[in-house]
Amino acid sequence: MSGLRLGDMILDPRRAMHVSSLRALVCSGLVEGMQSGIASGLKGVIKRIDSLLEDYQPDFFIVLGAGSSTHSSPAAVAAKISAISCLSRRWSGSAKIQLVSRNLEPEVRAAAENAGCEVHGELVWGAYRFTDGNEESQLELQFMTVAGSPNYGVRTGIGPFGGRKLPAFLKGVGRITVPSCDPRALMTSVFKRRLERCDVFAVGHQRVLPLGKAGELKSLKGIARGLPISKATLAARKRAQAAPSAD
Repeated sequence: MSGLRLGDMILDPRRAMHVSSLRALVCSGLVEGMQSGIASGLKGVIKRIDSLLEDYQPDFFIVLGAGSSTHSSPAAVAAKISAISCLSRRWSGSAKIQLVSRNLEPEVRAAAENAGCEVHGELVWGAYRFTDGNEESQLELQFMTVAGSPNYGVRTGIGPFGGRKLPAFLKGVGRITVPSCDPRALMTSVFKRRLERCDVFAVGHQRVLPLGKAGELKSLKGIARGLPISKATLAARKRAQAAPSAD
């Protein structure tokens, strides 16, 4: 697989990010993904994390999010505890697991710590701030905030059923949002006014695709499998087509 390097960070098409200076692999939504069940894609989640840890050999594995604690039923709490226990048993031997979740039930936190995970409401480390939240107005520009929500996506083409939606990394000023590992996670569109100046990086099958600013993207109509493309790129193509031939 071909990741995309942005300075100290590598955006990986397996929906994760590697921070080279920290020797840390970062993913979002893994606790939820571990609750998805075989029919919903659990095998794919496990396979992706196995391959990521094998390829990057990180010292630390930062897991963003563990679901909201609002109105959690006993069954939901038990499911989280089971997912975290499975996560720890499978991967704690490969890297030190650091779970970042602001709204974690006390019993889930205790179970995670007993399983050998470090638990943080948010984690400030080096030049980075890791959070599972969506507090976009609370940026601290001395850090790069790595967020686990919302889960962004971008639609490719129009197609007979509206095209296909790809997960996306979204990078703004001082902030990058990592797509969820949970195969059931809903995706939020990047085409919102407040996101117009953010850079969009779509997750393809084997690589991460830089698409440009969200405000400059539009779908190529009539091409079912077309990716969104910026207005600047379209204008350059039109100028090239209109230019007189060298003959």
